[in-house]
Amino acid sequence: MALIATSISCSALRLLPASVLRRNAPLSRRTWPAIAVGILALAVWLPHSAMPWMLPGIVDGISPELCVLHVEKRGLRFREISVKAARDGRFSVSRYDRRLFQYRFQTPLKYGVVPQITHVQADDPAHSLALRSLHTAPPIALRSWNAEGWYVALAGSPLLAFTSEYGTTPPREVRDILELIETLPGIEQLSFAVQDVCLGFCYDPVAALGFRFSNQRCHTLPSGKTQCF
Repeated sequence: MALIATSISCSALRLLPASVLRRNAPLSRRTWPAIAVGILALAVWLPHSAMPWMLPGIVDGISPELCVLHVEKRGLRFREISVKAARDGRFSVSRYDRRLFQYRFQTPLKYGVVPQITHVQADDPAHSLALRSLHTAPPIALRSWNAEGWYVALAGSPLLAFTSEYGTTPPREVRDILELIETLPGIEQLSFAVQDVCLGFCYDPVAALGFRFSNQRCHTLPSGKTQCF
């Protein structure tokens, strides 16, 4: 976007007659106005079309009962793992290992069905009254040099965020369910490539949880109230 705007602006400047002056020099020989236009176009485009960071996906199927996202930030590097569990016992585990200024990175995925012997244990947090009664500050991306965040989404409940920047830690049951699902046997899918036009700066944990797909910005709570992100 910035390159296109800069190219068009530079071409337009070169077409100006030599009689158009700025500080006693022909404006057609200057390049900085075209660069300024490109930077301005990029500044307008990023918040309108690239933030928050989104992944394309199909959201018309059954929504997970529980989603847990754990993000560790160490300088410019991010390590994150996301687990999702559905009502029918299906689960998925995805991992990301990326860094800022990185355009393309691989994402391994594992999916399967929770064994019956552990199904009740995995299902408890999704229906935990104690967990559903919690309220936290809004989920935000991690900005500190070294930071850690836990983000939890329960069906029909507001998103929960426990981060080092807020000075909060998740309940033990959140950590337990992530470790439980992460270690379950499943089908390992070949890594697929993710391309991030923002080079990591537009990353949004709400989008990573699957709530900010282009066709899913709102969902209806059991109370009938609509919650949008």
